[in-house]
Amino acid sequence: SKQDSGFCMWPTQTLQKGFRKKADGTYEEVTNHYSIAETPFKRDIIGELVKAGRGHGLGVSLYYSHIDWHDWDFGWDNRNFWYDGTFTTKSDDPKRWAAFIQKERDQITELLTRYGPIDTLCLDISWPKEAQQDAYGVAKLARRLQPNIMLRNRGIEAYGDYETPEGVIPEDPTRIKRPWQ
Repeated sequence: SKQDSGFCMWPTQTLQKGFRKKADGTYEEVTNHYSIAETPFKRDIIGELVKAGRGHGLGVSLYYSHIDWHDWDFGWDNRNFWYDGTFTTKSDDPKRWAAFIQKERDQITELLTRYGPIDTLCLDISWPKEAQQDAYGVAKLARRLQPNIMLRNRGIEAYGDYETPEGVIPEDPTRIKRPWQ
């Protein structure tokens, strides 16, 4: 649905300050949705995949990265195009800090209200420690919107239902305290 690059595979209503490469190779600042709706394809890929999967009796799992390397509001992340070393805590820029948190809430709401029942939400990456309570709030929001959803634990820790060890199969899977994939 949305990987670290921030590109949304559904027609999100959220806006972001971003950049676009011009024909001459330079970049210009833009404000856009940064989604499939702004490409020549224009179709809602998530909607099409959900419909096709359900048509074949499959469950629906959506992937969503907590971070965004393209959006100015996520400038605390050192991999972000707009990285700002002076923007590392809420007190550095409270309005910008609140914007990245609200944007995720808005996008999670779109994903979990637009396509009917969603079986799992595969969250990825984490936010800074100072934003941890807000990340937990995102998990609580997801459960209010989809009471039967399973959540991957990345970024939401104990609020998650399952985990995915990165690049390894655990030597002793019985030592993992929850289901894993």
